[in-house]
Amino acid sequence: LASFEKALALNPKRLDVFAQIIGIHSARQKFDIALQKCDEQLAIYEDQARLQAFVLDTKGQLYVRKKMDGAAEKAFRAAIEANAEYARSYHGLARVFLRQGKEDKAIEEYNALLARNPDRAEVHMAIATIYDGQRRHDLAKKHLKKTPVIFTMVLKPGKIPKNITGVSMTLPAKIHLKGLKLLAPKVKSVGIVFNPSHSGKRVDEFKKG
Repeated sequence: LASFEKALALNPKRLDVFAQIIGIHSARQKFDIALQKCDEQLAIYEDQARLQAFVLDTKGQLYVRKKMDGAAEKAFRAAIEANAEYARSYHGLARVFLRQGKEDKAIEEYNALLARNPDRAEVHMAIATIYDGQRRHDLAKKHLKKTPVIFTMVLKPGKIPKNITGVSMTLPAKIHLKGLKLLAPKVKSVGIVFNPSHSGKRVDEFKKG
């Protein structure tokens, strides 16, 4: 901690050093000291909106740790006011509302973020999770369709929606068996989930392999 404080004293605008200092105080649960450091740093970043947003968001996170939801909300909103593109503060607000059981208000914050960038997959997933918990499955499905999904080693993917991609299990059986023997040379048998309409031909290939 002392080394970081010396480094910050030499260059008070070093955001990375400031973040390390806050991280140490937070880990030690010295939240009040960390908050004081944030206020000092805000004065240094007076004319730098993006850096102010980072510090204000950091204050919000510290207030969340202290379970001071009102102060956390105020800090997150101040961060967004400083830099409306700072996505982390929208997430912070949403988490505060979710902790209070205000799911619709959390969705409002996520939607505000989507209004700025409709392609944020993690936001669509967060909203889908909330709707799924509310049993509003149609709305959940709508957002899940905008979330990238990656699959691997699927036998017959079939018709794949635009948001899904991956690698199908199209390698010859001999190559699969060769790889298995390299990984587990003592294994003498391999089990395969059998379904005549999906894996029947593959089972025959493995038998011949």
